[in-house]
Amino acid sequence: MHSYKTLSSLFKLTKITTKKDLAFGTQMFFQQAQSTSSTFFSPHRNFHYGSFSNSNYRHFSISPNKTPHKHANRYIGSAYEVSFRCPKEERQNFHASRCLIPISVGQEVHEGDRLKDTLAAVSNAFSSCVLMVDDSIQAATKMINEDMRNDTGEHQWQRINANVIHAILEGDNWLFRNRQLIESQITIPMRIVRWYEWRTDPDFNKAINDTRIFYDENEQFRNAVDQNVSEFLGRYENNHLLTESYVRKRAEWFCREYLLEECAVMMHLWPKLGCEYEVYPNGRNSAMQAAFDLSIKQRFSNLLKPVALRFHKIQSKLESSGINLVGEDSTTEEIDEKQHTIKVRI
Repeated sequence: MHSYKTLSSLFKLTKITTKKDLAFGTQMFFQQAQSTSSTFFSPHRNFHYGSFSNSNYRHFSISPNKTPHKHANRYIGSAYEVSFRCPKEERQNFHASRCLIPISVGQEVHEGDRLKDTLAAVSNAFSSCVLMVDDSIQAATKMINEDMRNDTGEHQWQRINANVIHAILEGDNWLFRNRQLIESQITIPMRIVRWYEWRTDPDFNKAINDTRIFYDENEQFRNAVDQNVSEFLGRYENNHLLTESYVRKRAEWFCREYLLEECAVMMHLWPKLGCEYEVYPNGRNSAMQAAFDLSIKQRFSNLLKPVALRFHKIQSKLESSGINLVGEDSTTEEIDEKQHTIKVRI
């Protein structure tokens, strides 16, 4: 395993096969899309999906399609009241801005009613959005407790690549499963991208190398990454049944590589999308926050500003009358950052 210098060197096969052979769910999702030259499309008519083989991420213009909404700070959905957690002056700019919505495949916050009301809240507040399905990067955390004791270097590569494929297929399934929900809740121009596409970007390898150098040379960033790894593995070891195959040093390596790729793409490739805000339920982990403060904010002062979400469960009429149908109180639900920082947000 340690013969590989970086995790990104283990994903060569997916660059060849994923778009052609693996993205079955994505093909089904977009099979009804119509041909057009625009980058953004309105839902209910068509979606845009395509390779980022060129660098024309920002070659589109988005004009505000709405006036400032008096309730841009919150949205009352079908199950939750969704509030945006960021400075008031930022919320006033939502109506003329586009946002990035990273999707943590497999996380409860991006399923069911929470997902539905999140998408509706974004559609209500922003001018346009990019829905980013974080799929292939999940392969790193899938490897934490894998039994690799008897694997040779080639077998290790095959095992890791199999997890990459599995992670991409989970992203396919998420898209296919939530197609109708996306179409019904997002009423602004949108674009859907996949994490594995970043690995085909011409600037990906440079981004990875620059971030590794940044990790080696910048103590503040290095400490933030190492802190994330330590905190996550502490929770992982407490909450999972560990087998003899679990090796702490190996787990640390996979988690660190995950974070370095996540931060590399965030710092060097996300800005190409031209999104002023990033909307994610529980905010950023310490590594991503350090990447934003130390890099993005210095170069792009108006891009990728963080917006967290707060969910308040709406009572039904019977519940508000004192009849609790599910045995739960109506409460404000804030995502526990300590419990949900690593899976897509390691």
